[in-house]
Amino acid sequence: MKNRNIFIYLIILLIISFSFISCSKSKVDDSVLNDDIYRVTCIIPHKDDKAYWSVIEQGILDGAKDNNIDVKIVYPSLNYNTDQMLKLLKMAIASKVNCIIISGVEVDNYYLTIKEAVDNDIFVVLVDTDMMELKDVVYVGSNNVEAGVLYANNIAKLKNGNANIGIISGDSVFYNLTKRLEGIKSVVDKYENMNIIDIKYDKFDYTNVENIYNQYLANNEIDTIVCLEGTGGMALNSLLNKEPEKDIYVFDDTPQALEGLSNGYFKGVLIQQKYMMGYKVVDEINSYRKTGKYISRKIYTDTYFIEE
Repeated sequence: MKNRNIFIYLIILLIISFSFISCSKSKVDDSVLNDDIYRVTCIIPHKDDKAYWSVIEQGILDGAKDNNIDVKIVYPSLNYNTDQMLKLLKMAIASKVNCIIISGVEVDNYYLTIKEAVDNDIFVVLVDTDMMELKDVVYVGSNNVEAGVLYANNIAKLKNGNANIGIISGDSVFYNLTKRLEGIKSVVDKYENMNIIDIKYDKFDYTNVENIYNQYLANNEIDTIVCLEGTGGMALNSLLNKEPEKDIYVFDDTPQALEGLSNGYFKGVLIQQKYMMGYKVVDEINSYRKTGKYISRKIYTDTYFIEE
């Protein structure tokens, strides 16, 4: 009986030992799997934008889910605050992520910090806004020069080649807005009776848009108002309650812009493929993860124009 009890005890010890081995092996496997996760930090410049950046963000998240990529979305506490975005960029580098998604900004410290990321073998993808003379990164978004050309060609057609334009843009530090303006100017220069009278920056603020709009209304030289980014159309739609005195053209198919177009407030809208931008970002990341190289420095999504 005593020997039998010892035998049973030994069997129990063996079962417990195998259990610990099994648990230990499971933990090792989990850690290996965690090491294989491709970690991405995505810095979105505007947290509360439900019409533009939220759509790009959804494209990124859907692409990440489809490609089994771990994406962490972070935001500056102040929208479009370049200093805070730079801090988030440095934090992502310090945490040794595999990839960083960020919107480009024409500020010297951004160039230095993105170069630091690349030097640390972090793959950097610029979404929506490219940066001049930056190598070893990928840009996914509109060809903004061509978007500006498409925009201005349609305005010229609707205005019969006669327009004195006041432009509302976001901020001079964003390369995409600079390139859109370049495209518009290249078309305007072809028409004897088309001129850009003034360019003002709203800093992505509704109150600033209203102030600029009132200044342009008071300027008898200006008969056409052209917005170069989404804030203008969203702000003006909330401001207007009847067809305006001057022709207005807006950028991006936000719900507010489309409502303004339907109500006759706006004469036309230049549309970007926001969701596709986000999704293609992750497609490119997944391709880079598998091959260690990218096919092209610039990946362009389509733009098109609709009129009332």
